[in-house]
Amino acid sequence: MNKHAASVKNFELLTSDYISGIEKELLQEKWGGVLKTISLKKLFSYPVPEFLLFLLIGKYGFNETVCNAIFSSNRTGAEFLAPGFRLVLDRDELVLFNLNSIHDANIYLIDQFTHSLKLMPGIFDMKKVVWSSADAVQVPDDFRNKETVYLDASKLKLPLSIRRWKDGDSFHPLGMKGSKLISDFLTDEKLPVAEKELVYLLLSENEIVWVLGQRLDEKYRITSSTLEAWKCTYLIN
Repeated sequence: MNKHAASVKNFELLTSDYISGIEKELLQEKWGGVLKTISLKKLFSYPVPEFLLFLLIGKYGFNETVCNAIFSSNRTGAEFLAPGFRLVLDRDELVLFNLNSIHDANIYLIDQFTHSLKLMPGIFDMKKVVWSSADAVQVPDDFRNKETVYLDASKLKLPLSIRRWKDGDSFHPLGMKGSKLISDFLTDEKLPVAEKELVYLLLSENEIVWVLGQRLDEKYRITSSTLEAWKCTYLIN
């Protein structure tokens, strides 16, 4: 190999290593790897961000024309497609979906035998909590953790079900007055546009009990008279 060829090869190795470092910084996995995000602020901190974006998403089938369209768009929720992938422009980031990973039309059942489920993404688990008397009821340490809720067992009827939310779904959010559409609730909670469709619901006899990882329905909260509860957790790796 002559000196010129060696220099070209070394330059390519250096460039590749530099790009890989930028990719690790900019392309972040979320929701258990179901989606990836690119911070627009960080992207624009680099020179030639348009070309850098193409290097980041070109491997997923997005061409330079699409990259230019992304930069010329300022509409939150704008979508761009490539075979098997979808890119959504959110408020301050780009969100990349693998379409084969996010669609879940299943209805999962939780009965007396099944208390743990693997979802897309995350793990749902449910355990019984029993207090000996009303005087023994204590507020659990993780009571206000969004990943965990305690449900009054007397108000639930097995089997429970879990599914993705859909248009028209509504519930009575804990701490609020009256019912609210799930779509409006998620918007009020400022959940990123691209993440909304990944949200699951826990239901009892077709009534929404819990918007997983977000908010409990007022009806199913534990009270001072609750003696048996279901402790439900939803963890996203």
